[in-house]
Amino acid sequence: MDFPKVDFDDEDACFKALHQLVHPAGLDCPHCGDRDGIGVHEHHRDAWHVSYQCSRCGGFFNAWTKTILQGTHHPPSEILRIIKGIIERESTRHMAQELGCDRGKLARFRAKLQRWVIKTFDRPPPPPKRRRGKRTRD
Repeated sequence: MDFPKVDFDDEDACFKALHQLVHPAGLDCPHCGDRDGIGVHEHHRDAWHVSYQCSRCGGFFNAWTKTILQGTHHPPSEILRIIKGIIERESTRHMAQELGCDRGKLARFRAKLQRWVIKTFDRPPPPPKRRRGKRTRD
């Protein structure tokens, strides 16, 4: 899968791209798995704050419930920038400076996302670091 081409200044476009990555088969109820009975429970100005309710089981949820993004407070544009940084193997320090956020908190969030990003984008893990030291001759 390729990283989506998106305008990072357009939060709605970023949400749609991120939603497609997290729910490639479409949104389903995270409680019962139903796809047909999902309705908007509460509208918000921002699409990523909308809450849904399942007519089958009555469960309430949002787009990130029971996903790798559950509990995040980062807006979609920041999440996509972090994902792009992981793919491009940018340092956490550089990303934190670019996003203007705490490096430690970003490092924890990045660690949480990294396996999912590698799996989603089918990227191999980075090559192992070379060890410096004495060479021995046999």
